[in-house]
Amino acid sequence: MSNILRFILIEDSDDDVILLLRALKREGFQPDFRQVKTAHDLRKTLIESPWDLIISDYHLPGFEAPEALKIVQELDLDIPFIVVSGTIGEKSAVGMMKAGANDYIMKGNLTRLGEAIRREIREGQIRVERRDSAQKLKDSEAKNRAILAAIPDLMFRVKSDGKYRPVVAKELTKKQRKDPLRRQGQTLESVLPSSLAQQTKQVIETALTTGELQVFEQSLMVESGRVEEEVRVIKMGPKKCY
Repeated sequence: MSNILRFILIEDSDDDVILLLRALKREGFQPDFRQVKTAHDLRKTLIESPWDLIISDYHLPGFEAPEALKIVQELDLDIPFIVVSGTIGEKSAVGMMKAGANDYIMKGNLTRLGEAIRREIREGQIRVERRDSAQKLKDSEAKNRAILAAIPDLMFRVKSDGKYRPVVAKELTKKQRKDPLRRQGQTLESVLPSSLAQQTKQVIETALTTGELQVFEQSLMVESGRVEEEVRVIKMGPKKCY
C-alpha cells in the first residue's frame, strides 16, 4: 500500500485539521487532501478526481456528516467514509454506521485512526478486485453465449494443422446425429470434399491472420442427404479457430 493518502477532509476547524494531519503523519501517511465545508464543494470534489478516503467531522455549520454520506451514496462511489468528531454521541455514531459509514473515531483519541484507514482501504481494494473478477466472468459467459447463439446447430474447434477438435453443440439435429461426431481427430481433407477442404483451410488461414470473422456457404453430402450450411470461422487463439 502506498504511503500517499489522497482524501477529502470535511472539516471547518483549522486547529482540528492540523491535529488530524499530525496524527496521519505519525502513522506514516503522506497526506494529499482537499478540505471542503459545504455540500456543493463535496459534490464537486468527488466528481473532479478519485479519492482513497473521506474523513468527516460530524457537525459543520449547515452541513453534517449524514448529508455528506448521502451525497457519496447518491453518486454511487465506493469510498471509505470515516467520521472523526469530538461531539458525536453514541446514538448518532450508531446511526452513521447503520447508514453506511465505515467507522467513527473521537478526536480526543486518534490512536485507532491509522489502523482504521489501512483496514478500509484494504477492504476497498478487495471489493474492487472482486467486482473486476465478477465482470470478467460475466463478460466471458456473455461471449460464450453469443458464440453459441450465433451457431444454429454445432461448433467445431479446428487448429491450423487442419485437424478437428471436440465438437461443441447446443443440440444436434437428426441430419447431424452421426456425421459431426466422427470428425474429432480427423483432418479437413478426410471429412470434406477436396475443394471444400481447401476452401475451408484458406478461410481458417485468413481468420488466423486478420483476427476477423469469416463467413461462407458450403454444400455437402452427409448420410441423410445434401446439406446447405453457413460456416462462420473466428480466431480463438494463436493457432485455433471456431
